Amino acid sequence: MGDVRKVQLTDLQIGQRLGQDVFEEHSDGRCVLLFARGQVIRHDRHLQRLRDAGCREVIVDEHGGRLEPYRGNSCSEETLQQFIALRDQVDLARQNELKTIQELDALFLSVRKGENPGLQNLEDNLLQSIQYLRTGPDLTMALMRMRQGQPFIYRHSLAVTWLLVRLAMHKRPQAGDAEMLHYGLAGMLHDIGYMHCGELQQFRGDILNEDTDELRMHTEFGLVIVREMKGIAGEIRRAVVEHHERFNGSGYPQGLHQEEIHPLSYDVGICDAFDSLVTDTPYRRALSPGVAMALLQGWSGREFPADLVSEFTACFGRWPVGEAVELSDGRRGVVAMRSGLDPSKPVIAVQHGEQMEMVDVSFAGVQISRGLRQAEAPVAFSQVF
Repeated sequence: MGDVRKVQLTDLQIGQRLGQDVFEEHSDGRCVLLFARGQVIRHDRHLQRLRDAGCREVIVDEHGGRLEPYRGNSCSEETLQQFIALRDQVDLARQNELKTIQELDALFLSVRKGENPGLQNLEDNLLQSIQYLRTGPDLTMALMRMRQGQPFIYRHSLAVTWLLVRLAMHKRPQAGDAEMLHYGLAGMLHDIGYMHCGELQQFRGDILNEDTDELRMHTEFGLVIVREMKGIAGEIRRAVVEHHERFNGSGYPQGLHQEEIHPLSYDVGICDAFDSLVTDTPYRRALSPGVAMALLQGWSGREFPADLVSEFTACFGRWPVGEAVELSDGRRGVVAMRSGLDPSKPVIAVQHGEQMEMVDVSFAGVQISRGLRQAEAPVAFSQVF
């Protein structure tokens, strides 16, 4: 993120930009998203909404938000326009996410109450999200990087869903919305069994130790839940119970291996693993997207089938959006998108005064020399998107 600090609500001013998502906590344990990270407090109604929600302090981004991109001599005009269009699509997709979170919240609350929830509203929002995800995998990774401040159950369910749908689009480019909705539901429901795990700290908590016996039961709890839900295909049920099974038989709950595991279960599993690697938890710091991708490649043929790891890497790139990198000419920045000239090569946002220069590796004659820690890049991800 950019230069952020915590301020008391009484000191929050109109015109300031939020540096973290803001949630309203309900007495029944639900957390409803009020304002998304990056939103500007524009009028007194916003301030009053925060007061009504009981907020006492918020995180603000002192930098003032995103830098404006310019072409310089390092990318084509077409690449610059593609990036501007991508940012617009990310903004629209974020707005749709608010609706999806509301429906996911209602679904999980029904499950915790022991009810059998309907899926129609969630499916409608997923269909809208699918249209945005067709923009490309760069949008998916950008959405993931914006979700760090949300409660675990929303952050993770949404991230796995977007990764899974985009991976399915990569593998099956001619598939229609109905098939993509199938993948979307698998992503949204894969961890629904946590609703029956007492160690999960309500909706707003993080998993403290995912290797405890009770939390490992979430796969079997999830199967019990989805068996009672109408319209859930058998392979989605299998993905719910099998997404922690591993190619070499080291997973759980049954220790299945190789062809005993359904292909959809493998797809959900690799998306689940990637998001877990790039997310901070109370017991482990998040890896950068590039380091997480390299780790997944090391698991090829062990944790996951080799062809699936290759497809995942080809879909999201060896240097995914959000990765901080150093170029061969010494400049440092953040991966903003994939090059339209060569999708295997990235476009890097490098700070240039009060703007950011877009450096297309395929266009500018430079290479990525190494990945960096986020703090080492002069451009923060929040300034790019």
